[in-house]
Amino acid sequence: MKHITLLVGSETDMHIAESVKKVLDVYEVPYLCEVSSAHKNPDRVREIVLDSASDVFICVASLSAALPGFVASITAKPVIGVPVDAKLGGLDSLLSTVQMPAGVPVAAVGVDNGKNAAYLALRVLGIKYPEALVKSGAAMPASTESPSSFAFFDLPGSSSDEAPVAETSEATESAEDEKPKERPSGDWL
Repeated sequence: MKHITLLVGSETDMHIAESVKKVLDVYEVPYLCEVSSAHKNPDRVREIVLDSASDVFICVASLSAALPGFVASITAKPVIGVPVDAKLGGLDSLLSTVQMPAGVPVAAVGVDNGKNAAYLALRVLGIKYPEALVKSGAAMPASTESPSSFAFFDLPGSSSDEAPVAETSEATESAEDEKPKERPSGDWL
């Protein structure tokens, strides 16, 4: 049984598909990889999707990137789109991947980020097959500090182990509590 179907819109997008395959190979997750275009071979894509017993679909596509949306329109299973930078810095394929109508959801990762597509697929699989997350003794990569780590407000449970306390009145707030946090410096700004 193949848990993941990796669909690639064109041979020119295979370099991104290879990064997906490397991660899936480390975790020993079975997958099927097919090259087929939603524009040029829609019947073949439909056949692959409808005949598949996979739990997750990863679709790698460049330019107008119709593949992820087309796949999402014919399956109720999770579809992860990987936009590829072929022109316009990948913006064309990114927008084609994320601008889906209601009822045709596609999860999207960053441009050319096949690795994250694989990690997301593993997390989705982990709901049904927890062992998919621990094969070969490989650990899922830990999150690193990112711009979202520097929120200007404390998220519930993020600043301490204590539960958030509801305020009883506005009068109890002091001016010192209302001072904004200092903006962190970094290249991400």
